[in-house]
Amino acid sequence: MLNCLLIGYGEIGKGFKEAYEKHHNFDVIDVKLKYTRKYFDYDIMFIAIPFTENFVEDVKAYKVMYSPKATVILSTVEVGTSSKVDAVHVPIEGKHPYLAESIKKWQVFMGGKNNIAYKFFADANKIVYQLEKPEHTEFLKLQSTTNYGIMIEYARYVNDCCKQIDMDYNEVIAFNTAYNQLYKSMGMQNFQRYILTPPEGAKQGHCVTPNAKILAKQFPNVIADIVAEVKL
Repeated sequence: MLNCLLIGYGEIGKGFKEAYEKHHNFDVIDVKLKYTRKYFDYDIMFIAIPFTENFVEDVKAYKVMYSPKATVILSTVEVGTSSKVDAVHVPIEGKHPYLAESIKKWQVFMGGKNNIAYKFFADANKIVYQLEKPEHTEFLKLQSTTNYGIMIEYARYVNDCCKQIDMDYNEVIAFNTAYNQLYKSMGMQNFQRYILTPPEGAKQGHCVTPNAKILAKQFPNVIADIVAEVKL
């Protein structure tokens, strides 16, 4: 078992710890928790705090303070962030707010290479899909949530059209469900569609709009702007 330090105990931090605490030892640091240090030599430090302008400086400070042998960023960050702090990046996917079960099932994508980080996941019987650079997994996470956000906005648009022609939106859901079943039966799962109910108001999925803003800032395009400009 590796001795691990987890920085941040929000939904991602809690879910990650719950998913892996049977396989490794954890200390947790969070502003809402009293820190009780059980381990004094950390093999690996996980970062699960929100991305801010001070993110890089904060992570560097934690590295100096606790001297982990390896650092893994779980947070959704700007492309290029992990390299600035000599860390690998592991994006998290799953259903909020209780992420533990999703994390247990989710395949690990690791951006960058680190033997200790690899061992952490391998010891928990996880298959690791390794990418050459952390920039690649940082981008994968941003494009994933933005893709979802675009589909939410499209569902909202379709729902507005339905109202104009006095059509029940459930008929759209029935049609798209049948569409997915058809193409799955033909072995063409790559044509599967999201089946979404448009949310009331402007609120989207967890962190969708903030993540799209990060993506749109670095890679300006009208597609990302569609989600980034939605007001919560």
